[in-house]
Amino acid sequence: MATPAGHAHRPPPVFRKNLPECRPPTPALEGTTDTMPRHDPIRRLLRRLLPLATALLAGLAAPHAFAQPVWHAERDGIELTLVGTFHVLHPGYAGLPAPLPERLGRADAVLLELGPEEEARLAADPTIFLARDGESAADKLSADTLRRVHALLVPFGMPAEAVSAMSPMMLVGMLGILPFAEAGFTIGDSVEKRLSDAVAPRGATVAGLESVEIQLAAIERFTPAEFDALISATLDDLASGQARDDVAQMWDAYQRADLDHIARITERSVQRTTELQSAFRKLATERNTPILDRLEAWLAEHRPAHAVVGIGALHWTGEDNLIDGLRARGFRVEPLRLQTTPPR
Repeated sequence: MATPAGHAHRPPPVFRKNLPECRPPTPALEGTTDTMPRHDPIRRLLRRLLPLATALLAGLAAPHAFAQPVWHAERDGIELTLVGTFHVLHPGYAGLPAPLPERLGRADAVLLELGPEEEARLAADPTIFLARDGESAADKLSADTLRRVHALLVPFGMPAEAVSAMSPMMLVGMLGILPFAEAGFTIGDSVEKRLSDAVAPRGATVAGLESVEIQLAAIERFTPAEFDALISATLDDLASGQARDDVAQMWDAYQRADLDHIARITERSVQRTTELQSAFRKLATERNTPILDRLEAWLAEHRPAHAVVGIGALHWTGEDNLIDGLRARGFRVEPLRLQTTPPR
C-alpha cells in the first residue's frame, strides 16, 4: 500500500533502474549474536530510523474523516484539547496554529502515544526494533517480496541478509523513511515534539498512552499474508513514484487541516486487497479502544483541569475512531477552527 510519504520529484535512481538480484538471507550474519549483528549497517541506521519507525502508526488515515484536526472536549469538569498529529515535519512547517499555543500555555499535561520514558528507552536501546523470539521480517515475507526488499536495500549499503535481523516493524519503518527523506522531512521533528516543547518550560506533565511494545505488537500481529501485502504494496508505490506523490498530497492536506483528503488517499491504497484492509484494522482501528481506556484511567487518577491529547491523525477518523469513542463515553466534543498558515 502507499505509505504516508512522497514528493513530486523524480524518484531516486534506485527506483528508476532495474533492481539487481540479491542472494537470499541466511539464518544469521557471520560473526553475530542471536539478537544483534555486530558489524552490519543496521546498527548505524537504527538511531536515524527510530524517530520514523512508527511513522505508519500515525501518519495515515482510514476511510471517512472529520474536516478539523483539533477538537475541544469536556466531561465532568475536565477539559481536553485533542490534536491529530503528524509524526514527521517538513522544514517549511509554519508552527502550531492558534489557538494551540494559548491552550498549551494553560494545560496541566500533554498526553501522547509514546511518553518521554518510552522515548528514552528507544534512545538507550536501539536494538528494540531488531527481530526477537525467532521471528524476523524475512520470516513473514514471500520469496518474491523478500527478493524485492533485498534488491531495494543493497544499493543503500545494506546486505541482503540484514532483513533476517529486522523486526517487522523495523522493515516497515525503513521503507517508510525513504520518500520522507527524499522530500526533505526532518527526522526527529514532529507535532508531538512541538507540543512537548511548548509545555517544557513550565514543567507540565508529558505522559504516554502506549508503550513501544504495544506499537510493535500492532504489526507483529499481522499474518504473513497481511504483512506481505503491506510490504509488496509499499514497494510498488515506491517504484512507481506513488509514495512520493502521496506524501506531498498528505502534507499539503495536513497543513490545511483536510483530513478528508488524507482519508481518501489512504482508502485508495487500503482497498486494493482484503489483506491490506485487515492489516490496517490491526494497525489503527484496533488500537483506539485501548488508547481510550488508558486515557480514561489517566484522567481518573490525575484529574487535570485541562490536558492536550496528541494522537496520530488516523486515530481521529474512520471506523471506531477516537472522536466517536469519546462521545460514547460521555464527552462533549466539538471541532476547533484553527488560524492556519498556507503550507510552504
